[in-house]
Amino acid sequence: MFQGTAFPINTYETDSSLAEAVGMTRDWADEDRSKQFAVKNSAFPVRTILVQNSSGGALTPGMALKWAAGYYGTKVQAATNGVPICGFVPASIQTAATIPTGAYFWMIVHGPTSVLKSAADVAEGDQLEASATAGYCKTEATAPAANKLVRGATAWAADASGGTALVRAMVDCRL
Repeated sequence: MFQGTAFPINTYETDSSLAEAVGMTRDWADEDRSKQFAVKNSAFPVRTILVQNSSGGALTPGMALKWAAGYYGTKVQAATNGVPICGFVPASIQTAATIPTGAYFWMIVHGPTSVLKSAADVAEGDQLEASATAGYCKTEATAPAANKLVRGATAWAADASGGTALVRAMVDCRL
């Protein structure tokens, strides 16, 4: 049984005993943990779930994720076009800047974070969805109906650079 201490949101672990803890949720403060001291970004909490990377490749900060087939709630892969986003890799990952296959990490499912956008421009307030490039987001092609429950992300900041970038967003991918 897993008896270790919880590890920070900005790192990952490869300890196989964490397999028993996958699916646990935890709330964090919205902080920039990339510096020596955490800097508060907002007053909103960030909800996470402990998951395992089963993508077959490294996951980078801000990537959009989907549940791996047959592993709903436990294993994730990079999301692509037409697939519901289940969460995002924390943008503050420090350990080697990527999460290797098989590693455990805290996936962000609700609250503010930075998400990886495709080369397409994003405006503040845009609803985001998975793009054709695995792990990247783009502006949703059609606006959701007024009564539709929106799952995914809403851009908090615009980016018209024409390139890929991390943009601040409010995400809601709760189960």
